[in-house]
Amino acid sequence: MKIEDISKLSNGDSVEVLGMISDKRIGHKKDGNPYIIMIIQDDTGSVAFPIWDNYQKLMDSTKEGIIVRVKGYAGSFNGNMQIKNPVIQVVTEDINYSEFVPSYDIPHELVTYFINTVNKLEDKYKKIAVAATGVSGYNNDRWKAFLTCVAAEKFHGNKRGGLFLHTIGVMKTMESILSNYIDNPFYMDAKSVISKDRLMLKAIIHDVMKIKEYDYSGIIRRKPIKLDHIVMGAAYIIEINNEVGNILDDDELDDICYSILSHHGEYGKFEAKGVEDILLNIADTVDSQIVNAIENKI
Repeated sequence: MKIEDISKLSNGDSVEVLGMISDKRIGHKKDGNPYIIMIIQDDTGSVAFPIWDNYQKLMDSTKEGIIVRVKGYAGSFNGNMQIKNPVIQVVTEDINYSEFVPSYDIPHELVTYFINTVNKLEDKYKKIAVAATGVSGYNNDRWKAFLTCVAAEKFHGNKRGGLFLHTIGVMKTMESILSNYIDNPFYMDAKSVISKDRLMLKAIIHDVMKIKEYDYSGIIRRKPIKLDHIVMGAAYIIEINNEVGNILDDDELDDICYSILSHHGEYGKFEAKGVEDILLNIADTVDSQIVNAIENKI
């Protein structure tokens, strides 16, 4: 049984599942005695459940990152299925840990879409996109990281491959905007105020430094670092521009970096000022909010 199968069970159905402990928290009963809230994960998702008994034994014998076998019964709580009356057994045999890291199945056609979109960009923007993501054999380590990184720890896209899929979502949202206002304007042509290829480049690279912000080889979590992907992302594009021969002039580099810095809009530290800043924030919000609503049922 995989963790994703638990949500399909009915109350009282038996559960037996292997999972990696990704988090272990302490709660307190009404009488003040402690209990454990355990979260386990596999490559299909995660599930949280309370353990009311054997508190000290389990606190001593379990830790984050180990594999456990959990037996119990399915039970609904707050609209989500969890494991009731769990019995925990630590697994000691050899384990393929890749089976316990949640991952999305990335359709090949989306990789093709990404490559084709990059190849259609004006040459200077294409070179930045290729170098920043490592696509098309430019840098295999960068490309692998871009394909496998998560988009977030607990919000949208919190499985391996989430960053790539979120980037595709932002690109497709941006593509729709560009279609209506530049390619086939229904009212006014926005070519004079929007650089189509530059804006698509911003969509491609806006979150690329999440590969440095998150650990995603085992337990998915943010690294204990002070700089976030936004600040690191702006600095990274300056490095990339230098790497490919400074093909962007100072003004355009400043514009692209500021869009990265401000793409969280009102929730970020930098105010979105220009129309491209605002559109990048909107496209980012559209995809992240829709995916969050689907995955977390808000």
